[in-house]
Amino acid sequence: MNSSPTSLTKQTRIASSPAWLKAIAVVSTITAIGIGVFSYAQYQQLNQIKKQIERIRVQKQLLLPNVNKPSLSSEIQNLINVIKGGDSFLYLDLNKLMGQLENHESSFKKNINQLQSRVNELEDKNRSLHKENDSLQSRVYDLTKSTYVKFCNKTESKTINASFAFWDGEGLRSKGWWLVALGECKSVSMGQNYRGNVYVYGMYNKGERSWGSGYSSFCVDIINAFDIPNSDKNSCSGSSERRVTMSKFDVSPGTNDWPFKD
Repeated sequence: MNSSPTSLTKQTRIASSPAWLKAIAVVSTITAIGIGVFSYAQYQQLNQIKKQIERIRVQKQLLLPNVNKPSLSSEIQNLINVIKGGDSFLYLDLNKLMGQLENHESSFKKNINQLQSRVNELEDKNRSLHKENDSLQSRVYDLTKSTYVKFCNKTESKTINASFAFWDGEGLRSKGWWLVALGECKSVSMGQNYRGNVYVYGMYNKGERSWGSGYSSFCVDIINAFDIPNSDKNSCSGSSERRVTMSKFDVSPGTNDWPFKD
């Protein structure tokens, strides 16, 4: 057999692959890498959604027990059920929120009623204070206004000379006369805020007829005008002075009527 000897010094020749095979290999590698990147991105997105749901649970205090924790797909379904009105955790939270709002509304109405009751209370108190103020003003007016005795002649035919005695701070002072014509009245001032007893005496024609009886004898001058201090204790020694009894009359600030009658 004829064979040519092989040189040990020559390099062995490597067989070359076709170009299309190389292209397939490159495309496969790129595709594998792309699928891996896409899968990782999808995983990251789903993980972000899951974290968002967890944050919502924490914020809304809707944490589930550690056991039987729903999957991510269940959480997404819960979000869809909110729109559909299903019994998701978020939907239940909305119901809870509505219940809280209703409770707040009820509490608000209760507070409004309490405030209205307080307003009514204050208005009643204000009206009471107004009445008290009016009463005090009336009292102040009574304390500061003058006291008058109004002598009225109710007799049928006589002209009367009127006099009276009153407490002047030191004793009983008698004063007179005030002429009161038939059918007329005469007001005499007792001074500001006089309260207490006044003793009244009336006379016709220098004592021909008199009005007044029952209380102590007071000194009067039957002819002249007079102003006699301590009238009940005065010696009454003047030529025209006489002791007479008078009628007691209780007066207060304002006008106090005293009629002389037959």
